[in-house]
Amino acid sequence: MEREKQELIHVTDEDSKRLEDSKNATIRFEEQRAIEQVRQQVFCLALERASEALNNPKNKLYFH
Repeated sequence: MEREKQELIHVTDEDSKRLEDSKNATIRFEEQRAIEQVRQQVFCLALERASEALNNPKNKLYFH
């Protein structure tokens, strides 16, 4: 009976560790995904602003 109890505790501890590892991996994945989304949004905004600046007649360079 004591041996079964210890085995159950051991198995439960292993399951708990696996769940914790899985949780941490999921958190890291979601953090990286959020960072990549922000990076893409910043890039798109910068591209949009650059395009607007280049298409603005006030910003045209005139060569003589």
